[in-house]
Amino acid sequence: MRPIPSTPLCGVNAPADQLVASHPRLAGEAATVPGTIEVRGWADYADPSDDQGHEQSCVGRAWAGWIECMVRRYVDQSAIPVGKQIDAHSIWRRGRELFWGGTLDGGLYVYQGLQAAIDLGVLPPGQPMAVACDQGSICQALLTTPVVVAHGVGPAWYDPADNGMLDPTVPPQPDTYGSHCTLFLERLSQEGVGYLLGQNSWGTDWGWHGLYIMDGQAAMDQALARSFYTAQFDAEPSTWRGWQQWLV
Repeated sequence: MRPIPSTPLCGVNAPADQLVASHPRLAGEAATVPGTIEVRGWADYADPSDDQGHEQSCVGRAWAGWIECMVRRYVDQSAIPVGKQIDAHSIWRRGRELFWGGTLDGGLYVYQGLQAAIDLGVLPPGQPMAVACDQGSICQALLTTPVVVAHGVGPAWYDPADNGMLDPTVPPQPDTYGSHCTLFLERLSQEGVGYLLGQNSWGTDWGWHGLYIMDGQAAMDQALARSFYTAQFDAEPSTWRGWQQWLV
């Protein structure tokens, strides 16, 4: 569930207004790419249109987005057509059954979402792989997979800039703090400063068509960061088949 802040939301004075990458498939428009931007490419395979509403299913939705990206990149871009998604609700629900007695009034730990997807057969047997909490390790992981991230959210998340930039100077406070799970897609850089582009699960009316940009150093702040995960499988993604039964 997206946390409900108990104090007024903060406005965002977003720096680097031109810090956007070109993703016509997502945005439906041709965005300008500054020459200093470094793009890893996962946003070309992402679909941030899903909106979890008040359901506490962000972990399921982050892993569903991870699977969608992997399939579109390693199988075929059109393997999951526009308008179709992996059933994130069922991943979350199965996780609640496996680890929390079946009650649907809570979320999941990140690794539990992966185990739920494996248990359902959406993914083949595999293992969660923790990624170290530093920009170098995150960027190395992004070369081959998106990264599922658990983190705190504060007031800035409720009022991001139109280009998705989150104000790194506004940390979560005790009365506005919430735990959330999203998906890191790419590393961006501008004038020597590193940023991370991520996919949220609050629909395309939020942020930049459902995406956000976060200062890379702020993203590693222990007050915000909780854990970073990807996954390892013996089977190559091109051989995965289970996901085909879980499109909605």
